[in-house]
Amino acid sequence: MARLQQNIENLKAEASENGEEKEPAKIIDQQYKTEREKLQKIRLLLARRNREIAILQRKIDEVPSRAELTQYQKRFIELYGQVSATHKETKQFFTLYNTLDDKKVYLEKEHSLLFGVYSFRAMASSGARDQFLRQMEQIVEGIKQNRMKVR
Repeated sequence: MARLQQNIENLKAEASENGEEKEPAKIIDQQYKTEREKLQKIRLLLARRNREIAILQRKIDEVPSRAELTQYQKRFIELYGQVSATHKETKQFFTLYNTLDDKKVYLEKEHSLLFGVYSFRAMASSGARDQFLRQMEQIVEGIKQNRMKVR
């Protein structure tokens, strides 16, 4: 309180020296306002600085560390292994399907051949015989082509 009263006396003395006859309360209010404005400016600067710091921290956090990079690498290797296994399994299914389809085609050809032989025995005419021989030649040619295709 003594210090504050001394401040009031000093302010009165300054005001009388400057020719100003203001009341001490008005002088204190004016100083309070100026100090409050300074405080607001400092707070704004601090807030701006904090935003800049936060932006820089986010930029730093965006760059993955070595541990994160090694973890990403491990996950990619695991994912590659899974994709590779699935691809291999799919290839095997396609191969199995193609093999079974070829087998079906061969069985159908064999069935038609056997049916042709049976028909030939039943008809036993020369026209049917020529037709049967042509069919046999076509079948032999198809077998040769399939054999070349398989190789």
